[in-house]
Amino acid sequence: MADSRRRRVRFLHPIEHTLLREWLSRFELRANEDVEPPPAERGVVDWRAALEFDEDEWDEARLGVRPKYSAALDARHALDNAVARLCLEDVREELPSLMYSRRAVPARRSVLRAAPMRSRHLLSIDWCDAATHEHHFIAYYSTYSPYYECRIVSASSYLVDPQLGYHDVALFAHGPELDLLAGARETLIAEWRRFAPRVARFVDFGVVDGPLATAWAERARS
Repeated sequence: MADSRRRRVRFLHPIEHTLLREWLSRFELRANEDVEPPPAERGVVDWRAALEFDEDEWDEARLGVRPKYSAALDARHALDNAVARLCLEDVREELPSLMYSRRAVPARRSVLRAAPMRSRHLLSIDWCDAATHEHHFIAYYSTYSPYYECRIVSASSYLVDPQLGYHDVALFAHGPELDLLAGARETLIAEWRRFAPRVARFVDFGVVDGPLATAWAERARS
């Protein structure tokens, strides 16, 4: 029997539409103008106001995914984090960040969506610092969003991202002019440059295989 505490929604809550619209505007991507969301998903929401709620005051399964402050009480990348958590709902059980959240916070009840976004694992990388022997494991995903008709590339890590301050972050979005691999390539080359001089050790492959990842790494170093 389905959990009666969870409310089924067609696609997104109003706050989630607001988050996606603002984040996707960075990449000049907009919703399909020929499609209107149902009345329950419409409405203007001040997503920044949702930052001020405590965990026990905002049930994401009932009200939608909201932005949160980082562990350092910084909100500069709160939008990136909220979009990533929304995109990666369908693969949540396999995310590296879940290993952290299982120990740190109560499990979040999931939303039963009639039209969920679909994620595909690209590859996983252990970014190693040769000098300090520190490791930073990150799994990368590409998520297709219906209605917005775009792909969003996100990263999930057991550790807080040293630059962005969250475990899960949305990195890049692209429309149909780029296929899945082309969008992944642009994102991962930027990641190699961001984590330089750390060494990328491939841990697990998904859509992106070993030879392709190696070629992209060489491109990033050139």
